[in-house]
Amino acid sequence: MKNPFAVALTAMLLSVSAFATAPRIRPGKWTVASTMQLPPGVRFTPPPTTRVTCYSKKDIDSGKAFRAIPKNCHEDYYRVKGKTVRWEISCNKGRGGPLTMIGELTSTAGTSYEENVTNKRGSRVVGGMKIRGKRIGNCQ
Repeated sequence: MKNPFAVALTAMLLSVSAFATAPRIRPGKWTVASTMQLPPGVRFTPPPTTRVTCYSKKDIDSGKAFRAIPKNCHEDYYRVKGKTVRWEISCNKGRGGPLTMIGELTSTAGTSYEENVTNKRGSRVVGGMKIRGKRIGNCQ
């Protein structure tokens, strides 16, 4: 793999796209922790990242707070069923050839969620991300 960090960063930016219409997601201040998963053989292990952000009801309802689909990428699949959102995004151009990102997000009470993202080039897994979000209060 040419640039595992770029693949993982792209996944992190895209991973929140499925969150937009997930059932019962509450607006407010959220802490979001992300852990990159690189393929076997990659010696670089990036540290987990945590960020705090505010999501308004308007941003959640419109999807603007969570949609971050880069140029040359498109959403192939998006389904909400019960407490789970499943999605797939394809990027046709870039280093290393086409990339597909497959995500699944589950939110049980609207105040937390867990998400897994898998990045593939063809049938080969080239990385991924585990993300956990937790509502920590109201926005200021």
